[in-house]
Amino acid sequence: MDNVLKFLYLIGAINHSLTFLFNAMKNQLLPIFGLALCLAACGSDSGSEQATGESPAAAPVQANAPAAGGETSNQLRATIRLVLEGGEMAGTYEARCMDAGCSHGLAGENQFGLQYSEEGKGANELSSVQMIVPNVQGDTKAKEFMVTMSFGELFKGKSYTINTMSAGRGEKGSGTVEVTFQGKKATVKITGQTQQGEKVDLTVECMRIITPENMAQELGL
Repeated sequence: MDNVLKFLYLIGAINHSLTFLFNAMKNQLLPIFGLALCLAACGSDSGSEQATGESPAAAPVQANAPAAGGETSNQLRATIRLVLEGGEMAGTYEARCMDAGCSHGLAGENQFGLQYSEEGKGANELSSVQMIVPNVQGDTKAKEFMVTMSFGELFKGKSYTINTMSAGRGEKGSGTVEVTFQGKKATVKITGQTQQGEKVDLTVECMRIITPENMAQELGL
């Protein structure tokens, strides 16, 4: 990313996270609202591939070509593994985020988040995962979180949401989240069920975490 794109992401990531949290607290989740703000960060450089399982909707596992110039270990910011049971998108999906990814404290004090989105995905491919976990102060296991998983073309594809952050006012689905830190890395595991009954098993391995303190360094500004 050149400096212009980095600056746009810096502004966009903050605005997106704040909007995402605001809508959650109002119980008006827009599943993929604001994803365009991080397309520059997670679009052309991200690698992902998907899906296995018995559902006819699940696409075969594919391998993406390496990024121009070759992939280096410090480019990988997060890996995502989603197992979805039930519904038309049942299957196992994997994604690699080479920019953006996990954050802690950008959407508010102690808010842990994930921003992953990727253009050009087929209808049966995972194209976005947006997540927020409140009140994360070290290792955390809780029932309050929000996650939206989207497939296919951004803004138009199929989405699944679990939102348990409404404190009894219109929750969508149920489940638990566990955040475990390993130095500057973290693992997030979500197990739950959507309001429509699809079972979700999501694991995010955060190789790097953007914070207000290290944002400039992480984005290379």
